Amino acid sequence: MGELYAKRLKQQEWVKEVQARLTKAFRVLRHRHKMLARQRFMCCQSCAGSALAEEFRGKLDPEAFGGVVLTTKQTGVLIEPVPRRMGGGWPRIHDLWINFGKLEIDGEEFGPDTTEVGKLVAQVFDEVGVPYEWDGDPEKRIKVVPLAGRERV
Repeated sequence: MGELYAKRLKQQEWVKEVQARLTKAFRVLRHRHKMLARQRFMCCQSCAGSALAEEFRGKLDPEAFGGVVLTTKQTGVLIEPVPRRMGGGWPRIHDLWINFGKLEIDGEEFGPDTTEVGKLVAQVFDEVGVPYEWDGDPEKRIKVVPLAGRERV
């Protein structure tokens, strides 16, 4: 097995591990912190917000609601397989953007301050080992960097 081949296999295995950790983090956020946590939800943040507002209109307990964290189809996937009809090849590895904050329903905002939601997401990512970059700015999304500290091929 060639060295380049072995490195690519290790990268794929690691990215799959990062995806598993991300799924675990979303589960923790959903169950322990009472957040709406969805992965690959809707096409974009705008559509996701509208769909969540429609789904939870009149159903949220403002005292227990922990905020929203989600990824959309537009924010990407960590690993994207290359279709066989395109010649196969190695899957593409991408960074992934995490949206977070309050939920707005009919002009009323539900959930804690956006900065607090972001800090909680970052804390859970640290806890389960999801590699990410975020400077604490509530106006910026959290970036999951699957190959952070890993050699890129």
